[in-house]
Amino acid sequence: MEKLWSRQKVPFLSLLFLFLLFAFFSGAIISAAGQENPAQPAGLLFTDVPKEHWGYYVINQLVERKLLAGYPDGTFRPEGVLSRAEFAAILARVGNLAVEPLDKPTHQDVALSEWYAPAVGATYRYIGDFSGSEGSRLFAPAEPILREQAIAAFLKVRQDDQKTPINPNILSLKFKDHSKIKPEFKNMLAWAVEQGFVAGYADGTFRPRGTLTRAEAAALLDRMFPKIEVSIEAFLKSGKLAPLAGTDPQYEKLVEKLQRDYPAIAINQTPVKVRYSAADLWPGPGSREKLLYVFVAVDPFKYFTFSDVDFKNKPDAVLEFNENIMREVKSIFPAKQVIVLVGYVNTVYYDPTGVYEERFISYNEQERAWRIVRYYTGMRGRGEEILEKWIEK
Repeated sequence: MEKLWSRQKVPFLSLLFLFLLFAFFSGAIISAAGQENPAQPAGLLFTDVPKEHWGYYVINQLVERKLLAGYPDGTFRPEGVLSRAEFAAILARVGNLAVEPLDKPTHQDVALSEWYAPAVGATYRYIGDFSGSEGSRLFAPAEPILREQAIAAFLKVRQDDQKTPINPNILSLKFKDHSKIKPEFKNMLAWAVEQGFVAGYADGTFRPRGTLTRAEAAALLDRMFPKIEVSIEAFLKSGKLAPLAGTDPQYEKLVEKLQRDYPAIAINQTPVKVRYSAADLWPGPGSREKLLYVFVAVDPFKYFTFSDVDFKNKPDAVLEFNENIMREVKSIFPAKQVIVLVGYVNTVYYDPTGVYEERFISYNEQERAWRIVRYYTGMRGRGEEILEKWIEK
């Protein structure tokens, strides 16, 4: 046995030596490669956007929200001029537009192999394009996006392009180069100026045909697409969650099923009937997706029975019913974020003060009627996950 071990000992040690030698030099090579691309300073997303840069916080926030992106070399290039192709990619993200592979080119100068081709296909109706020879269409992807084009496109995906400014003459009053703004953009740009989304330059110009740097585009995005807090409480305070007047066509089958399977809330001995409605809810221009909102309306003739007996005594039972509806909806639409709200809504033509609590009453001057709106419980979720539970305090 000793001789056998002796014969194998030399090759084993040789292999061990070679392995250690390889590991040593491999480590040296890796370290040298690391020196060629030094790590970014702590706390910086990009090597060329230091904390002292005026757009540092805005750029970083938008990158974290995945509305903007940097380059593979670790730079953002804030002073780089934004091209129409780059703008198309940004617009598709902020507008939550469907970007899908194309079967054929949308424009003569946008090959299907280009990275921006799907984004151009999804956004050119918002951005605009050009007529080419013999009826062809051109997008000019390498050309810079112009200020008036970019602002107008953002307003279109915000669905604010038809808003009417309070003062239609605001552009001529504020900017000495207002005549250079294309007529089709004037109304929407006037509204944007009134809203504080855009401003001119210190010399009194608007520069509608000027270009946008990537940092300037970030500032514009931050104003026009602010971060939206996605929570039931925030939606209720902002008025984004309100009783629905009807159901979107794509959810009619869902409402029929809910009405058939869950026609009433049975908390105590007497079941209380409910009525369902469902629609898409777009939280706002800072949102990346639409939510499916289901409103469960309590029988208006059972307000006091439900409020003062069922909900007051067993609020957790109402929340449990809410959760059952939530799970049913999410089983049908697992990819969507869903909000289900149980509430009460009624319109009366007499002053209900003293009958209902004042915090639930509002007066509609146009209809000359009072509206009672109250929310009991709410739930937000996606797939198998319950993201939030809410109950009236």
